[in-house]
Amino acid sequence: MKTIFTKAIGSPYLFAARTWVAGLPGADSLLAPALAVGVVLFAIIYGLAAVPFLLILIFFGITLVITSAALLQYVGLSRWYAAAVAALVLPFTGLFNAVDKLPNVLQVVAHFLPPTYIFDGLRTVMEYNAFSPRLFIAAAILSGVYFFFAYLFVGREHFAFGATLLEWMMWRANHR
Repeated sequence: MKTIFTKAIGSPYLFAARTWVAGLPGADSLLAPALAVGVVLFAIIYGLAAVPFLLILIFFGITLVITSAALLQYVGLSRWYAAAVAALVLPFTGLFNAVDKLPNVLQVVAHFLPPTYIFDGLRTVMEYNAFSPRLFIAAAILSGVYFFFAYLFVGREHFAFGATLLEWMMWRANHR
């Protein structure tokens, strides 16, 4: 498979800013509203065709972070390193650089990651104001497969941890 565009849609500065904000006190209570505002703004700027790709991206991100947190906890590391594991995936997805600029072996890896198709779909929306069903279906299927295997191998209790974490964040936001 070939990446549709060669233009990157992210920047290392944006990633650095997000990493810095995540370290601020109280940033955890801002996550859900920030995601909602981001999806709405993206929809206003680029149209509703972008929303399905953003929702799949959020779904895959939650799956990746919960799975990483469970595995890191299993080896004795803090769950909070899970965001770093998710950040290690980003260079292979075409966010910062086009996938076709990667070495051949890494291009193969990139095509097994849902964000590769999500970012290509978002590029299609931004450039042509068109929705790509092929890219959406590929991203949705891969995200579903990742979720299925994560749930199967990591276990229900760690996905319950994710729900508990969200409940704690909501409680904390309401009791300040």
